[in-house]
Amino acid sequence: MLLLQLFSNPLNAISFIIALLIAFTLHESAHAYISSKLGDDTAKSMGRISLNPLNHLDLFGTIFLLTVGFGWGKPVPVNPHKFKNPLRDEFIVAISGPLTNILIAFITGLAIKILAPILSPALLMLLILITLINLRLGIFNLIPIRVNERKDFFILI
Repeated sequence: MLLLQLFSNPLNAISFIIALLIAFTLHESAHAYISSKLGDDTAKSMGRISLNPLNHLDLFGTIFLLTVGFGWGKPVPVNPHKFKNPLRDEFIVAISGPLTNILIAFITGLAIKILAPILSPALLMLLILITLINLRLGIFNLIPIRVNERKDFFILI
């Protein structure tokens, strides 16, 4: 399993954990930030517009992720009744997390392409993991399954 390979080397394990923290933190922060900008202050009042990973980690989701390879972050509370256009704005909030992950993957992928010859192996591994984890998280969260992001995401389209 990929996790066993990653955790067989302490530096790879640290890089993997850093990449996960970046991906989940920015993903959930994007939901909270966009929700706030669209008129719902629920997440903001709960301190969820934050780059502190502890605000976005779910205990069981993290344990599952590190042991099974599948996990989740703490969902951002959203009250669509506070939006001016609930249908549209809930869609925008739902897609903000996955799009943030895809943007991060694009930026780090571009950095790898440009800087790979001068990067240390450890930094290159970190950037590769950030790219792959963000790409997978972004794409996965666009799949219309009920346990996924904003449960009725594709009903909104």
